[in-house]
Amino acid sequence: HFSGVLWSLLAAMLELLAPLFFFPESLQGLMNAAFSADGLLDRASPAAVFYGWQGLTLLLLWLAVFVGSGVDFLRLGEKLSNTALRPSWFHRRLFLLVVRPPVYRICAYGLVPALIWAARVEYGLKRQTVVSPLRLLVAALTTGFQLGDSARTTSHRDYLMLYNSWSLALVGVGSWDDNCAQAVGLGLCFWYILSSGVSKVVLGGAAAWGHGDET
Repeated sequence: HFSGVLWSLLAAMLELLAPLFFFPESLQGLMNAAFSADGLLDRASPAAVFYGWQGLTLLLLWLAVFVGSGVDFLRLGEKLSNTALRPSWFHRRLFLLVVRPPVYRICAYGLVPALIWAARVEYGLKRQTVVSPLRLLVAALTTGFQLGDSARTTSHRDYLMLYNSWSLALVGVGSWDDNCAQAVGLGLCFWYILSSGVSKVVLGGAAAWGHGDET
C-alpha cells in the first residue's frame, strides 16, 4: 500500500546514507519487517500511524536543514524575523505569551518527542473512547509551535498537522470518535489542496492565472 511505498523510499534513502551516519546494517531489514504481512504498521492504529509519521517527517526535516545549512530548523522563524503577526481572533496577551522564546521553544523542541511518545502509546489501540491527555498535549504543543512559526514566517506547512491533532484530541467528547477524526482528516486534505488553487484564482483572477504572466 501507499505507506509501504513511502517507507521503502525512506529505507532506500537511509541505506544510501548509512556510510555517512553509521546506521546499522540491520536497519534495512528492520524497516522492511515493519511493513511485512502482519508487520508493525499493519497492527498499528490509525492514530499511531499519524503521530509516528508526523514525528518522523519533522525529525527528518530538522536533520535535512541542519545537515544542509547548519541552521536549527525549529528556531528558523526566530532568526528570520523579529516581527510576529497576530491573528485577529487571537487574544493579544495570550499571543505574546505563546510567541515568547521560552514558551515557543518548549513547544518546538517538545513536539517531536511528544509525537513519538503518542505513537508508542497509541500503538495497538484500535479505538479511543475517552479524551486522551496525551493527545491534548500533542495538540497544544502543535498549536504553540505552528503559531510561533507561522506568525513569523507566514508558513502554512503544518496547518494540516494542527487541524488533525485537534481532531484526534476531541475524540471522546460527545459522540466524536476515531472514525470521525479520520473522515475529517480526509476532508481536510481535499480542502487544503483545493483551497491552494482557489486562492490563486481569487487573488490573480481566473483569466490571468490560467494564461500566466504575459508581460
